[in-house]
Amino acid sequence: MKMVFIGFGEAAYHLALGLGAAEGLQLGAYDAYRDDAKVGPLIRQRAAQAGVELFDSPEQACQAARFVLCLTSASSALALAERILPLLTAGQDYLD
Repeated sequence: MKMVFIGFGEAAYHLALGLGAAEGLQLGAYDAYRDDAKVGPLIRQRAAQAGVELFDSPEQACQAARFVLCLTSASSALALAERILPLLTAGQDYLD
């Protein structure tokens, strides 16, 4: 089973650390700031530490996900949901 985070900030990082011990659970994430000069290094470091695969796009992240968990700010939640929901197929769940 694969769970993908949209947004890999504090909340996603700590959830990933806790979930990382679950047998058979693969974790992935997409974060728009992954390559940002200021916060990108921390996102990449935390993803590596938590065993989270970082994806280049929301499309790529959602392809193999069973669960898509959006953990971004409330101000961006609706726009992200509108972007991601068309990417999902039968059997996938989107949580915000």
